[in-house]
Amino acid sequence: MDKYGDQCRCSYCQAKATGEIAQEHRMINQLVQRLNEKQRRQFVGLLAKQYGHGGIEQMAVISGLHRATISRGQKELESAAQDDGRVRSRGGGRKLSEKKSPGY
Repeated sequence: MDKYGDQCRCSYCQAKATGEIAQEHRMINQLVQRLNEKQRRQFVGLLAKQYGHGGIEQMAVISGLHRATISRGQKELESAAQDDGRVRSRGGGRKLSEKKSPGY
């Protein structure tokens, strides 16, 4: 199991692992596990928006994602930016070794 386990950390699920709410939270987390990082933050951001006031905090507890990540997912969904199919934006990551040492 990766760091996004199917066990919710909300007080309801911790006290009662059965029931409709616990099952819903488990299904959310099982789906979150299967998504890439961009899809994950946008999906959880959408759910947080549907929960309304306090939705980001609630989804942070349910999914284990950080509040800033969920907020970023909401902003990505609201923006009219064209999806280029990339999970991460261009220019991120380590520089190529050829660029760091051009003489080799």
